[in-house]
This record gives sequence, structure tokens and C-alpha cells, in this order.
Amino acid sequence: MEATTLSPRTTGRVPLSVAALGLAGMYTGTIWVAVVLTLHVVRDDLDPCCSAMGDYAAGDLEWLMQAGFAIVGFGWMGVGIALRRALHGVAGARVLRTILLAVGTGLVFAGVFPVGDTMHTAGGVVAWAGLVAFGIAAALTFARTPTWHRLATAQVIFAVSVLSLGLAAMVWGAQVGEGFGWWERALAVLVMPCWLAHLGWTLNRAASKTPQRPSPSPSV
Repeated sequence: MEATTLSPRTTGRVPLSVAALGLAGMYTGTIWVAVVLTLHVVRDDLDPCCSAMGDYAAGDLEWLMQAGFAIVGFGWMGVGIALRRALHGVAGARVLRTILLAVGTGLVFAGVFPVGDTMHTAGGVVAWAGLVAFGIAAALTFARTPTWHRLATAQVIFAVSVLSLGLAAMVWGAQVGEGFGWWERALAVLVMPCWLAHLGWTLNRAASKTPQRPSPSPSV
């Protein structure tokens, strides 16, 4: 009797690379928050209530904010790749990876190009819209899996939060002006990195708890 070949779909195994990418997601989200808070303390010439996040990517410490954007961007990319591997065989997994690769690229562009530059604006819009799309797509995808279905509702809440805070920052900035920065920071320093870290933690746990591949039975 021939041994049966078991794949990740049938064994529920999660590749160990998912653990590493999940850990990266946790750390990059934390590093991003640390970078932003540090710059808010050091750059006393900028008022958080009335300055865009991209304004901190200028001046003598522009390299630090640019690095922060790049780090958190690559963090989202890594989570996208990890989700594709963890959800192997689940419809929608590739879509999640594609969306988060676009989100990460948008964040990198938003950091590299200065405020007012077309590429900065495009990068920010892609990242923002991409996170909204990711929240909705992930909710639909997670709902199909017994392991991830409990996060489906949370993903909808994430999408609504990202959409609402982004619109609030834009409308407040256009209509009121002063104070729009707090809406932007609620999105960029609280919602976005916290959910990135949580997804990273969840991926790391999923890989850490994965059962070992059973030894093939000898042919009889």
C-alpha cells in the first residue's frame, strides 16, 4: 500500500516562514509608532494638530521618517505574503497578498516623495484605499476558514475605521483646517499599526501551533 502524500491543505500545516513574517509585522508596526512618536517630540516646530504626517519627512531628520514609512510598508507586504501562505488553497488569499503589496508600495512612495508631490499623494491614496479594500476582502476570505473566521467581523470594523478616519482627516482639513492632524494620527499611529501588529501576532501563533508533518507510512 502506497503512502498518502499530505499537503498543507489536508494537514492544516502552516509554513514556518509565516511565523517569521508575522513576527516582522509585529515589529514593524511597533517601530513605526516609535519613529512617529520620537519625531513628534523632537520636531517641536511642527504642531501635530495642524501638520500632515508627511511633513515630518522633511528637514534634518527626513531620513528617519522615510525609513519609518518604508519599514511599515514592508511590514504590510510581509503580512500579505504570510496570509497567502497561511491560507493556502483558500479562495481570496492571493487577492489579499496583491492588495497588501500595493498598500506597502504606496506607503514607501508616501515616505520617499515629499508632501505636495504627485507621487506622495498617489502613494497615500493607494495605501489608504488599499487598507479599506483589504479589510473587506479579508473579512470575506476569513469567513471561509474555521481558523480565521473569528477575525472576519474585526476586519469589517478595521475597514470602516480606516475609511472613516481618512475621510474625516480630508474633510476636516478642507472645511475646518486646524485639528485635522488628530484624525490622521488616529489612523496612522493607532489603527493601522495596531492592526498590523495584531495580524502579525496571529500569523506567528498560527505557525507556532501548526502540527508537525506526520511521517509517511512505509509501503506494504
